[in-house]
Amino acid sequence: MRIYELLHFKHEDFHRTESGAYLIGGCKTEAGRNRIIPILDFGIPIFEHAYATFVENDPLFPNGNGGFWNEKNWRNRKFYPFLEEIGIQPNPYDENGKRKPEFAGKLATYTPYTTRHTYASLCDRAGVNKDILKRAVGHTPKSKTLDKVYLHPKANQMIEAFDSANQLVKDEVLTLPEE
Repeated sequence: MRIYELLHFKHEDFHRTESGAYLIGGCKTEAGRNRIIPILDFGIPIFEHAYATFVENDPLFPNGNGGFWNEKNWRNRKFYPFLEEIGIQPNPYDENGKRKPEFAGKLATYTPYTTRHTYASLCDRAGVNKDILKRAVGHTPKSKTLDKVYLHPKANQMIEAFDSANQLVKDEVLTLPEE
């Protein structure tokens, strides 16, 4: 999903089933709004924790004041420190969210939007149906009439379509190489 979408989901947008979890929501285009967004298995505990911690009608991931995060603040205060903590890239910002001098004029290698591309690429490599993948990321499938009028996949169908992507994440992303 787009970072703006993640930061603006509310408590009631998260749904858990026996087969997985998903969000309903989104923004930007007609195809992007009110869509089912399957959550890959490794991310489910994060969403379950947020759901259990906060209350209905509140942001699923609230800022320190209980409101919605500003994208820049979240990126600088949460995302980049997390990437540094897990050893992916140095944090280009200090504890006050200001750019460190040694990173002046340099772009971060990984951004929140990079995760959207990674998700789509892993799902594509895992063989997720392209029309289902387009739905999940908020793009219009090739046949608007068929999509809008006749086809209405259920959340569990979309979750099941992403099972092979879950396996790729387990095999290639979450498994450390043997030394």
